[in-house]
Amino acid sequence: NDKIEKLEFFVSQVSQYFNDSLEVLSLAIKGAMQLSKIIVDSDGNYYADGLDMSWVQKMKDVKIENQKIEPSIPISKKQKSIQTLQQQYGFSQTESEILLKLYVSMEKKYGTKKANVEFFKIVASYSYGDKSYGAWQIVAGLYSPNGVNGIIVGINDKLKYILKKYGLEDYEIDTIQKAIQNQHNFTRLEKIEEGDTNDEIKGKLNLASEKAYGQGNYNKLDEKQKARVRELLSQFGGTIDYSHMATTISAHYTDNHGIENEDDLAGWQGDVVGAMGISPSLGNDDYHSDLDAVNIYHEIKNGDSVVDVTNSYYDNVEKTSGYRAYEFVQNIGEGDYTKGMKKLEETYKLYISSHSSEQSITFEKFMNAIQHFQKDLDKPNPSIGEQNVK
Repeated sequence: NDKIEKLEFFVSQVSQYFNDSLEVLSLAIKGAMQLSKIIVDSDGNYYADGLDMSWVQKMKDVKIENQKIEPSIPISKKQKSIQTLQQQYGFSQTESEILLKLYVSMEKKYGTKKANVEFFKIVASYSYGDKSYGAWQIVAGLYSPNGVNGIIVGINDKLKYILKKYGLEDYEIDTIQKAIQNQHNFTRLEKIEEGDTNDEIKGKLNLASEKAYGQGNYNKLDEKQKARVRELLSQFGGTIDYSHMATTISAHYTDNHGIENEDDLAGWQGDVVGAMGISPSLGNDDYHSDLDAVNIYHEIKNGDSVVDVTNSYYDNVEKTSGYRAYEFVQNIGEGDYTKGMKKLEETYKLYISSHSSEQSITFEKFMNAIQHFQKDLDKPNPSIGEQNVK
């Protein structure tokens, strides 16, 4: 496969460099046909009256550029994975490389199937391993701050102790700890966009300031803090919640604890109708992470690599508008789209008839996005049919 990819890449690169040459050749052939009609008298005089000589000027106008094939190869699996982590979740090049290094180390130590479980467990534990998330630690089987060698420590110290056995340096562990936690905190916030009013910018910065420093007034921060707030908002605002997705995947890997639909309650159903005492809360970050968690889990549960699956999955999400929603319905229907929609509709009717208006409104919003194959919660796709996303 690697040889085929390299050959295909070579052909695609080579072909583009012959475009100019082919144009010149075409003009030359046309010229030769015209020149064959030129009359030459006995004195050696040439007569081209009535001939189409436009090819001469066209040939002069063609710009031939010396080009060489760069010694590059198709994007590697590692490069593609780093690109995916950057584009979908907002992680930097360095942060992405460390996350990939962690996964590869786990894969070498345990094999792919166990590495998948442990990787998402660690990612989720950075944001949901705090003592205030005790229920999540049970449902998703996460690490908790219950001490190391009999000493009570915080979740960050607990995970640092665990991650060192995978060959990560202290600075690498600190880097991904901050990255994962910042990403989780900022993913629901909206980036500052060109065209935002002053009031809109002020509101976005105040929310970001609250997330970063617990200060709801951006103007009360010092200049260094302000710069950091803008940096984090630009980097992570509006991305897919990596921690929430990891927690939901971990819940799918964990045995149910006698709770009906526990996996769904840890993900999409919990966000839509509320769970474990938490009110409904469905933003675009939740919509993405809930659907992606189900879709990615169903691809990796039998041992396929997280790297391969996420690369392929997000390629499909970007290429086909309705792919995310269609795959989600098919997966909750155990491979049957119709069965998946029936499950959603039955759950929807149950909550509409017996729960609060807030739950009903949130569920209705969710159902509308799913039924219209929306890639994003609040952005309808162009009209597409089910056949376009199979």
